[in-house]
Amino acid sequence: ASDVYKRQDSEGRAFLEVDPGSYEISEVNVPSNVIISEIPQTISLEAGVTRTVRFFNAVKPSLTVIKRNSITQDPLENARFHIYYASDNTTTGEINDLGTYYTDSSGRITLTDINRGWYKVVEEESPTGFSIQDDGVYEFYLEAGASKELVVDLSLIHISEPTRLQL
Repeated sequence: ASDVYKRQDSEGRAFLEVDPGSYEISEVNVPSNVIISEIPQTISLEAGVTRTVRFFNAVKPSLTVIKRNSITQDPLENARFHIYYASDNTTTGEINDLGTYYTDSSGRITLTDINRGWYKVVEEESPTGFSIQDDGVYEFYLEAGASKELVVDLSLIHISEPTRLQL
């Protein structure tokens, strides 16, 4: 279709006027926080007939790690976590090291606009006076359009006072 008339409205809808025929339509560009639809759609057009093609997109997931005192529920700053991502494509065995992160003053680490797939969060160091629970490894799957809050409660390390013996 060499004579294509295009316009787009404020809602992101594109309007095309093309010659009759069969067309394959693919989504090629979406906002950065959206997962592109990878499935093309085929449409047949006749003269004078309007057709609508819709692509359904999910918003990329987000992950928030919350570190807090298990007794007071107060947030804990400067806990160190290492975060890994494994794609949906299990045949490649792809694992991505997303890096090391530290909780902020509100006890949080927040990653937005991340990919759907498998995540592994490893607590590497807890704030002074606290201990890592169990093995400190958390694994889960993040769906498209979902948000995950991983709450990690920490216990205080109990150090007993030395016993003084009277001689």
